[in-house]
Amino acid sequence: MGPTAPAGDHGAARARDRWEWIRPALRILSVILPLACAIVAATDFEATISERLLGFVLAGAFGAWVLVLNGKVCAGHDERRILWPLISLAGSMLIFGAMVLVNPVFFFVAFLLYWQIFSSLPLWPAIAVAVAFSAEMLALQLHYARHALADDPSIVVSGVVSIGFGIIMAIWIGGIIEQSGQRADLIRELEATRADLAKAHHETGVQAERERLRQEIHDTLAQGFTSIVMLAQAAEGALDVDEGSQALTHVRSIERTARENLAEARSLVEGTRPAPLTDTSLTDALRRLTERLGADLGIEATARVNGPTGDLPPATEVAVLRAAQEALTNVRRHAGATRVELALLRTDEGVVLEVTDDGRGFDVASAGDDPKHVGLRGMGARLEEVGGDVLVDSEPGRGTTVIVTLP
Repeated sequence: MGPTAPAGDHGAARARDRWEWIRPALRILSVILPLACAIVAATDFEATISERLLGFVLAGAFGAWVLVLNGKVCAGHDERRILWPLISLAGSMLIFGAMVLVNPVFFFVAFLLYWQIFSSLPLWPAIAVAVAFSAEMLALQLHYARHALADDPSIVVSGVVSIGFGIIMAIWIGGIIEQSGQRADLIRELEATRADLAKAHHETGVQAERERLRQEIHDTLAQGFTSIVMLAQAAEGALDVDEGSQALTHVRSIERTARENLAEARSLVEGTRPAPLTDTSLTDALRRLTERLGADLGIEATARVNGPTGDLPPATEVAVLRAAQEALTNVRRHAGATRVELALLRTDEGVVLEVTDDGRGFDVASAGDDPKHVGLRGMGARLEEVGGDVLVDSEPGRGTTVIVTLP
């Protein structure tokens, strides 16, 4: 959000803005009304020709002054500089006084002066200038009354009452406009804040979706492609030593893994359940994953499930499946194990998944920044989303045990 101007500047700007809708009409009226009064004054048979001509000249001067100088002042207005508005108003008041001295019909132009005052000045300077203009009006009225002030004090009383009432109305209306302006500012700030929050929520949502897709791709497609690469290397090695049957087994495994990857890609795009859980139970999916690993690597791999799993929430089933996939993929890629055991235990507190291998192991303490173990960090983040946890127990040369707990 940009810098905020002082409250006084905002209030003064709003005081000008409230006139914007009527400015063009009043400027045109500032030309038409004095000329109309000049025409009326020209019909006064008691007026001399010079007075009639002077009335037209002053009416034209008033209109030109308002159109040129007042318009320019308002267009480049700065609340901290009121000199030019005061000069504009002083000129209008002088021309007005001269017109009234020519013929009292020009008193009708007075309300145009009040418009200029309150549209080009802040409230309190406008009130001061309005009082000065009212004093001018009072002096002109006394001029036409043709007697001393003491002879007709009602003129002064009515003038003072008019000035007082006008000041009160100006303060009241100005207060309403100021309050409305503050509310408008508040609404604009709230709208800007809401837009910023919506943008932040959108960016957060996009980032979260990217992270979810990254994790899903890692847990599904990336693992499948890793298996395909390793199986292809194994098939190539079998062909080099002329073991055609073993190579055929690896090729079949490659085809099966590729089909499963295709199914995982479709489920990822469609937002459905993982492919291994689409038409089978969690227990069968875990057993199939374990048996596949054993067949591909030619090692002993067993899976056992204690307790029912059919009533687990879908989110828990997916978390268990992804954790098992990640743990078995790490065995395939890094462990060099000869034996793997997967165990799923259903307890009163929740679900416990344990994957143990007798491979080369690793230093858990130094694995935090190792890119080879990014899958374990992703597994921990996924489990946190469903209230689960993961514990990795491993040492170099002693194998690895991954324990996943879910409520």
